[in-house]
Amino acid sequence: MPAFERLLDPVLGITGEHEFIKGFKFDIAIPLSEYFQISQTWEIPNSGIKEDNGNMMQAMMMGKGPAKPTYSFMAQLAKEVTNPYEAPGLLMMGKADGEGRVDSVLLKKLNNNFMLKLSANFMNSKTEDGALAGDLEYSDNDSEGAVKLQHHPMQGLVGSLQYMQRVHRNLMLGFDYTQLFSHKKSMFSYGSKVFLGSHVLYASSIQGGAQYHLGYIIPIRRGTNFVSHYKYEPEGGSTAIVGLKQRAETVDISATINSKGKATTILGIKSVPLGLKLCA
Repeated sequence: MPAFERLLDPVLGITGEHEFIKGFKFDIAIPLSEYFQISQTWEIPNSGIKEDNGNMMQAMMMGKGPAKPTYSFMAQLAKEVTNPYEAPGLLMMGKADGEGRVDSVLLKKLNNNFMLKLSANFMNSKTEDGALAGDLEYSDNDSEGAVKLQHHPMQGLVGSLQYMQRVHRNLMLGFDYTQLFSHKKSMFSYGSKVFLGSHVLYASSIQGGAQYHLGYIIPIRRGTNFVSHYKYEPEGGSTAIVGLKQRAETVDISATINSKGKATTILGIKSVPLGLKLCA
């Protein structure tokens, strides 16, 4: 059962905005024990990229890489791991980079149905520019819900209630209610997931009609999926994207083309402790 905020992940994981690397990126992960591992990332852009300090945060949110060399360090502790396909009973993760950005996450499974999540994100040393969030999530075989409260540097205090319910073996329905307390504004989002044999159809309305999404996934064979995605924004018009993703044990390949003629290809190779990503 997917959480509402992750409903479109199978579609957007192929057709959505990705981190494109105009230069070189090198990852190395080092497991120090059964529960603890560290990873380091070096990213070196090509010399033709110029930095725009005024839009740095916007570029990061849109998945664009940095305009100067960066280094980041991450440490992760996972305990009470009973199933590799489920979240561990306790997960703590911290990440910092040379630009002063710091991210941290704490996940704690309270029981078989409830999970607590605490997170903090700081773009620089100014704590007033940071974001703090606390989530309480509930899940069972036929439903998943969450209550979230966060403080965002631009939106202020934000609260939300999310819920997904299986109403039929082939149909899931869900909604999100978000309250912007500082702006005294409310927003509703709705979504559905429909199983048509081995095919899956997704539909959603995001943030009170700011975006509409239709997605369709067709499994061609094991590890290979064809996806089509239609997105409509009242202020920005519509975009249609078709794509193909091939996933193997250590290699991921995805290719997409949209209605504006933009083609994208991404090759990812993962072989512990090293990782390589190529974009075109």
